[in-house]
Amino acid sequence: MNCLFTCGSSWNFETKVVESQKYFVVALSVACFYSIVSTFVTVSAFKKHSCSAVLLLNLAIMDAVMVGIVASATGAGGGVAYLGLKGNKEVRWGKICHIYDKFCRHVGGAIAVSLFASVVLLLLSIISVLSLYKKIR
Repeated sequence: MNCLFTCGSSWNFETKVVESQKYFVVALSVACFYSIVSTFVTVSAFKKHSCSAVLLLNLAIMDAVMVGIVASATGAGGGVAYLGLKGNKEVRWGKICHIYDKFCRHVGGAIAVSLFASVVLLLLSIISVLSLYKKIR
């Protein structure tokens, strides 16, 4: 069983899977925390009727950063998930999704939800930039 991960290569696939999953979870957690904080900041600014262009600019910049973080985490997780699904014959990594079916389905679902979140975050970022444009115009 361990041969599925390390045969024919000095590079340990299992370690890369764990690191990729950690990055995926941490990056999406950071983006979630930022979304909560920015929601509270935006709501409080609109309640006070003091939504300045500087605040909107800061939110637009951070939105763009969060889009990049979420997209990179989705790509990293998706790349490792694809290796688990298809394997890599050149370095003799076998497919593992036929062995860990339930785990692979959960990872696939998480990647799909993350991809959807990336698109939604991109759309919200565009709305933020348009709002900034209307404010300074």
